[in-house]
Amino acid sequence: MSLLTKQLLTADNHSIVRRFHCGDQDWSQRAASWIKCGPDNQDGPFCSARLHNTTTWLYFREEDGVFVGFGSLGDNQWTVKNGEPKIDLTYLPMMAVAREFHGQPREPGVMKYSQQILADLMKEASQRPHRFLGLHVHQDNEHAVNLYLSERFSYLPMPADRYGNKRMVRVIK
Repeated sequence: MSLLTKQLLTADNHSIVRRFHCGDQDWSQRAASWIKCGPDNQDGPFCSARLHNTTTWLYFREEDGVFVGFGSLGDNQWTVKNGEPKIDLTYLPMMAVAREFHGQPREPGVMKYSQQILADLMKEASQRPHRFLGLHVHQDNEHAVNLYLSERFSYLPMPADRYGNKRMVRVIK
């Protein structure tokens, strides 16, 4: 069975991600660049941890310890409707599965790695104080959009940002 285990990202284990590649699309390259940023960088998981209380986990195949992908959660405030006050929410800044594991595992009855990571992040989000979980997804990233829609995320009625990302949100508790 192809289940995942996780490990908290730290400066000590950050070298695991140095060769991470999750695709050639702009959004994939942004995710790979983000996770590779080290502790002294002004972007990436360590900077996000300082600014937004972000926790990042690395996910590994249980049977052999191979690194499959990562996911992260932090705190943020969003405007959900123009003219209304911002709401506090748990924010999923980045999540990605290594390219060689896209669409896997293919075993019947076993959740894909992307589904397993998102399920774990939603479980972690439910332990945080906020009622909502929000994320940005590139409007052309069909696989991610379909994954989020299948987990009851909804688009906010706002235009895409300058990168083509749209906001999605769901009630987490």
